[in-house]
Amino acid sequence: MPLDIEAIVKPLTDLAEPVVGTISDTWQAVIGDRIAVWRLMNALNLQKKVSEQLLSNGLIINSTQIPERYAFAWFEKATEQDEPEIQELFARLLARAAEGDADAIDRRHIDTLASFTPTDAVVMKKFYEHGCDRPRQMFDDEEIDPQIEMDETHFHFSIKKEMGSINAWKAIEHLLVLGVIERSFEPHQDTLSTAFSRGKSGYGTLWPNKLNFTLYAKLSATANGWSLHRALD
Repeated sequence: MPLDIEAIVKPLTDLAEPVVGTISDTWQAVIGDRIAVWRLMNALNLQKKVSEQLLSNGLIINSTQIPERYAFAWFEKATEQDEPEIQELFARLLARAAEGDADAIDRRHIDTLASFTPTDAVVMKKFYEHGCDRPRQMFDDEEIDPQIEMDETHFHFSIKKEMGSINAWKAIEHLLVLGVIERSFEPHQDTLSTAFSRGKSGYGTLWPNKLNFTLYAKLSATANGWSLHRALD
């Protein structure tokens, strides 16, 4: 005789219904109000920071510059932030968007910034500061961002004293995941020249008998990274 799954499950679901309702009510009482208050406090802190940003830049919120979709997305993510450093960046993003800044109004930056930790923000700023003194170039009537390429180990070494080695690596990895920077691998020139060194005949070998390249990781700027940096700088 085949098992009647429905007959077995129904008494359990009937029994669970009042329990589920009770659990729902309990969680709403314990967490629901706390979340509402938490987000309200975050909103109040953000309002203050946005006002400070506007005042310091001599700006007035121009609602016509901010699409509703952007405003809703910003408010949804911004009120989930309780770290002052990230709140400051969200406030700056909105102030720049209100000014009509083309980079700040890109709503993809809202999701990226919502994933940031304060350490991520510091590391991104330090990375892109290496290219801030170089202007954007025109190519086929389009502005091209300056190129930034850094040895990953050297960059990590330059920031680890400030935030610790592990936190520095975590921030670099997270920025890579978010597409704020990108990584590539290249052989060192000395190992490459050794591998393809000239033989006794004086001719370079077409391919080395033994591949022994030393690869190094290189960090580079991305279009999204440059755009976010400009929006927050």
